[in-house]
Amino acid sequence: MRPFLVKLFDHDPDLLSGIEPRAALRLRRDVVVPAMSLDTGEHCPPLVRLHPGDLGLLVLEGLVLRRLEVMGRQGVELLGDGDVLRPWDGIEESPSLPSSASVKVCRPATVAVLDRDFHRTVVEYSEIVAALLERIAARSTSTIYSLALAQQPSLEGRLLCLLWHLSDRWGRVDRRGRVLDLPLQHQTLAEMVAARRPSVTSALRRLAERELVLPLGRSRGFRLLGAPPVEPDQDTAEVLAERPLIAR
Repeated sequence: MRPFLVKLFDHDPDLLSGIEPRAALRLRRDVVVPAMSLDTGEHCPPLVRLHPGDLGLLVLEGLVLRRLEVMGRQGVELLGDGDVLRPWDGIEESPSLPSSASVKVCRPATVAVLDRDFHRTVVEYSEIVAALLERIAARSTSTIYSLALAQQPSLEGRLLCLLWHLSDRWGRVDRRGRVLDLPLQHQTLAEMVAARRPSVTSALRRLAERELVLPLGRSRGFRLLGAPPVEPDQDTAEVLAERPLIAR
């Protein structure tokens, strides 16, 4: 992993929203930060070593899965373009609840290091600082959202809600429905909905039989058909009941 330099705001111009045009042009031209390309696979510490004063890593492209294991159970979050992270912060050995962290790169990724020099340059631009804080807050909200969805009583319901939630960010619409083009293995989905991998495989098969969630094959993602359960008091069981098993 050899670092190279990138003009950060050429890759992520949204961070300059609200900046006066002349200043934005200067920042796009002058702000250069270290970056690294990450191959697919598991990465244990250090993914990229941060130094005191560095703000963190900004994902410029790719798909990264961050995993935390506590007492033999795992929680995961998906990170993509524009997400800010400090992969190992807050992961400390606890006498009561030991934990460990790992990162899996699901798609080849490029991350930029928001180092001390970057920090010194942008500290006077509150709009940039606010944009970075917004993204950190959005990550936290998405995690809480996923925890709420994980309380759906049926496993099919949890999976259906989770896949629709993920499609809001990573999905695209075509004539047949919404396509979630993410390389999500059944084990990863199981970790996200607090279930066992074999149960998730069976639940996805039942959703496919009802033509609600169709696999794209070779772990390329899913096609979502119909509509998500959007009514505040509508249980996902009602959505499942409306789509009986398709006779084969």
